Order: sequence, then structure tokens, then C-alpha cells
Amino acid sequence: MVLTPERRAMLDVLTDQQLRARLANAPPGPGSMVFIELDVGMMLRGDVEDFLRERQEKAAEAERQRDEAQRQREQKSDKAQRRRDILQGVSIGIALSALVWAIVSFLLKF
Repeated sequence: MVLTPERRAMLDVLTDQQLRARLANAPPGPGSMVFIELDVGMMLRGDVEDFLRERQEKAAEAERQRDEAQRQREQKSDKAQRRRDILQGVSIGIALSALVWAIVSFLLKF
């Protein structure tokens, strides 16, 4: 049976741990009934298991997306650091060249 939006909202209030506890106290088999809450009553075990699995898959997908976004931010940061390192190296090279030129010019005057 497909859960109605109202039933999903009722299950959304409960944590994964609470849902697992209710499943642990219910008879085995997807067609068995699981007591959820007084105002909700009973639901099919299979529906509750499917809901829990979907919610865990959504949470895992959200975590994968966060990890990917973090990885991309780190890559951008690494690229920016490499650019700064290159510019710093070029600046040092220019400064050294100017210093060498100044020393050579000074020595050639004598």
C-alpha cells in the first residue's frame, strides 16, 4: 500500500531510531501491522520499512551532495593557492632579477 501524505507526515515526526524500535516490537513480515502512535494507530510493516529505507536513501544522497560540494570548494581553494604560489614565485624571480641587475650595474661602474 502506498502511504498517503498524511501518513508520511506522521512518520516524519518520528526518528529512525523510534521507527526501528516500533518495527522491532512488531511481528515479522511486510503484511504485519506495526503500532506507530496512539493518534496514528497501525500501519503495515512493509510501508514503514519502505518509508524508513526511502528516508535513509534521501539522507545518504544529501550527504553525498554535501561531500561533493565540499570537495569542489576544496579544489577551488587548492587552485587558488597554486595560483598564489606561482605569482609569489614570479614576484620573487622579478625581484631577484632586479637585484642582480642593480648589482651588475653597480659593479660595472667601477
